[in-house]
Amino acid sequence: MKELHDLMEYIDEYEYDWDEGRISIRKGSNEKEALKLYCRAYFKLSGKKIQSPYSEYSEEHKDKWLLDIAIDCIRTMSDKTRSYIRRHPWASDYHFSTALYIRNTYLSGVFYRRLYDFGGGYQKDPVSGGIMNTIIGIINPAYGPYKKCFEWYGDFLGRPHKIYREYADSEWDIFEEIENEYFNDDSKTLADEAYCLLLNRLKERLGYKEFEKIFREFVKDCFKSKEEIEDWNIEGINNYVFQTECNQLLCLHRMGVLEKVASWEIRSLKELREYISKEIGFKDEYTEPLAKCVWKVLNPTRTRRWKKLDVIQCDIQRIMNDDERKRYVLRSRGTLYIRNDNISTELKKHGINTMGDVYNRSLEGIIKQCPEFDSDDVKIILSWFEEAKIKWPKEEMDDDTLSAIISSAKKPIHISAFLE
Repeated sequence: MKELHDLMEYIDEYEYDWDEGRISIRKGSNEKEALKLYCRAYFKLSGKKIQSPYSEYSEEHKDKWLLDIAIDCIRTMSDKTRSYIRRHPWASDYHFSTALYIRNTYLSGVFYRRLYDFGGGYQKDPVSGGIMNTIIGIINPAYGPYKKCFEWYGDFLGRPHKIYREYADSEWDIFEEIENEYFNDDSKTLADEAYCLLLNRLKERLGYKEFEKIFREFVKDCFKSKEEIEDWNIEGINNYVFQTECNQLLCLHRMGVLEKVASWEIRSLKELREYISKEIGFKDEYTEPLAKCVWKVLNPTRTRRWKKLDVIQCDIQRIMNDDERKRYVLRSRGTLYIRNDNISTELKKHGINTMGDVYNRSLEGIIKQCPEFDSDDVKIILSWFEEAKIKWPKEEMDDDTLSAIISSAKKPIHISAFLE
């Protein structure tokens, strides 16, 4: 409200008289202008005229006390605190900070009885809340006309509060521009229209990396609490700027896509992109950024969850190739499949149950520990790490040395022995 906000120009000219419980104005060249602005602000606040801030306290002019306290609070605030209140104009947020200071400092002692004039007995909470609203009105020029303020700052759906809390400090120029446009006396813009404009400007400025960051922090918290992916509360992200993206993510979660990526059932960004496009049916304009985001955040090489993937027996199928010859296919999706139960059991005897266990051993050591391993099994493990872009064996060795170690494993039994 302009009449209140104009007080900021001469805020340092006002002083609080603790003996009288009222504001006084310093003598000097700015005294007349400061007095004029004070009287105008009081009239706007109470609808009553006053000639001087030095008049005695009365029930008729009880609102003057609240204005005086608000002015003194602002006068003693740091620029940082004023800036924060300007960008977070919700009086209830300050109940246990600035408002608590007001209750303990101004609403106690010799002036305690004045509270009775405000109704409700000697309750300090509603009075400190009223002072806090006045403070916000003085600091924030947009804060004033009740209907527009309620529509813009009102806590319906929790939307404005959350947006300001998240982004007002870092992207204040956007908020200020939209506020000035909305609260302009000649503006016919509706609150919902202004919010849509605000959200679009924020999304354009922040870009998709901001949503990726939000999702990464959410996933990090979920992994810390050891929640199963199927139990993740994606609705809890609820970021209003990226509401569309949150809904898309929720859809992928319900369709099991996040689980497929985290368990390495989907093995590449290309495969994820195709799955979202064909199986889920998202448009290309949504598929590309969403696939990149999910893959960056959840693929096991980023989260290090690949170390927990089981080493289990191989799932073998008989198929016919182009030459009509029978052969075996090793499926290698979220887990590494070994050829038979004997090898799987042999590995587990030596404490090798997961890919992390394989990674922490030397290739030569695994071959020695598991005599059932043949050279094809070794190649399966090597190809798994290669496809996952994880360096293994960890020891530095040239191609000849690696080939020699692979050759030290026994030769695979000819496939005909299985088919007979």
